[in-house]
Amino acid sequence: MKILLRVLALCLLLIGAAAHATEAAPEQARQELIDQLERDGYLSPAQAQEVRLKYLGPQASQARSSNEPGLVQRFVTLANFFKLLAVILLLIWARGMLRRFAAGLWYLVALLPKEVYQASFLLLGLVLTIRPDWIWPSQAFYLALFGAFGNLMVLGWIIESHTALREVLQRWFGTGLLATALSSTLALLYFGALALAYESQVFGFFAAVSLSSMLSFGMSYSPGLLTLHVRDKALAAVVLGHLLVLLAYSATRLSGHWPAPAVVFETGLQYYCTIAMGTGFLIGASPFRIMPRRLTYLALFLLVLLAALAAYHLADFKVIGSILSVFGVLLALEWLGHLCWRSGFLRGSFIMGITLFAASLAAERFAGFLVWG
Repeated sequence: MKILLRVLALCLLLIGAAAHATEAAPEQARQELIDQLERDGYLSPAQAQEVRLKYLGPQASQARSSNEPGLVQRFVTLANFFKLLAVILLLIWARGMLRRFAAGLWYLVALLPKEVYQASFLLLGLVLTIRPDWIWPSQAFYLALFGAFGNLMVLGWIIESHTALREVLQRWFGTGLLATALSSTLALLYFGALALAYESQVFGFFAAVSLSSMLSFGMSYSPGLLTLHVRDKALAAVVLGHLLVLLAYSATRLSGHWPAPAVVFETGLQYYCTIAMGTGFLIGASPFRIMPRRLTYLALFLLVLLAALAAYHLADFKVIGSILSVFGVLLALEWLGHLCWRSGFLRGSFIMGITLFAASLAAERFAGFLVWG
């Protein structure tokens, strides 16, 4: 598909250049044609940047990358954000409706067995997930997004409402960490397949969340509250597991062997897995918690932070470097606050004031070397 798009771009580029040769400079005509292909969706931003670099030279590519997006692009991005927000709100509504169905609050609903509604909702969710273009082709992805999470809610309803089924699942797969790891693995396969099928970073992000949950770092959401679940006894697995995942991702990307279809998982790996690892370090190295290996976590975090800063400046790992820098500041403030608290009010105020003032001077002096995101 990528080769086909490049061939199509090259053909249209040559045709467009010939058609506009009498009206504008060839470079300008090519630039306008590439921009139009990118706006119409025939070229992804990365592919368009590659075409500009090859046919217009590095100066045109850099100039284009430094420009801010146009009004139409900003409007389309804003519209997509509202669509995602609408899907989230509809999922919240659907969750409430399923609870009403499950509780049998409606008399008409209670006339039919709940299995009829469960089968109907599950069938509708599968249709929305697999073939959303049958219902609304122009908004197929958002229907698939709604259906993908709707399926999980219906499955949860089915398991919760059938005691015998729940007991069988508990007998087969157990409870606790084993059940969490198994369900997270299934969720990883589920969202991973959807991410590859739809080439969607949204599904890829939730695949990364599922991968993180396998490492004893789960996430739950209720309206207005996002909760990250960390088990103190499994903190070492949380930190080392996410560290190994990020090291494997970084090494694969640096070696040039990162497969093109896997780009949909990059956002989740860079953001969620880095935040999960940083949170684990923040808990393990906290001076306010009695942890058996607190100094070990602190030393390892400093090494990881230095490596992330080097990767930020040398290998363009800006997301990972920026997030870990934020956690570095938070951990430094935590240790500084602990030291000030142990020193008393007056000494603590003096130490805090001197440290913050010196940090401000260093930020002004070495601003070019700092990570701003």
